[in-house]
Amino acid sequence: MKKFAVLLFAVLFLTGCASNGDSDDVVEIGERFFVEQMEDIVLNSSRYVGRTIRYEGLFRTFHWPPTGETFYYVIRYTMGCCGEEPRGFELNPDGITPFPENAWVEVIGVLERLTDGDRSGTLMLRIISLTELEARGAEFV
Repeated sequence: MKKFAVLLFAVLFLTGCASNGDSDDVVEIGERFFVEQMEDIVLNSSRYVGRTIRYEGLFRTFHWPPTGETFYYVIRYTMGCCGEEPRGFELNPDGITPFPENAWVEVIGVLERLTDGDRSGTLMLRIISLTELEARGAEFV
């Protein structure tokens, strides 16, 4: 009986400490499990759209000549089938002041999904903060 009470207390304690899944929780994407967390967010995006996400990576800019559009990303590199592949999210361009290419930044933003146009379904972050950092993490994870 004593072991049962201890086990019950442990279960209740751990359950109380777990995230309740509220949209107010910040999803921290760490360096060690960066690839796994990114894949989980993309594959299970309905669980994450509307939630705040925080991670660090390289600030990258991509210019699309056919339309003249500029796209901004915060990425890290991973090994893929064809060599190095970037992993990260596109940033909503509203109000972005670009950083130098490959600057190490921390991004905090709300995940959203585009719902119309040619890019419908694209996941991107609506920026809350975008800060350049001096200390760099691993560019290749």
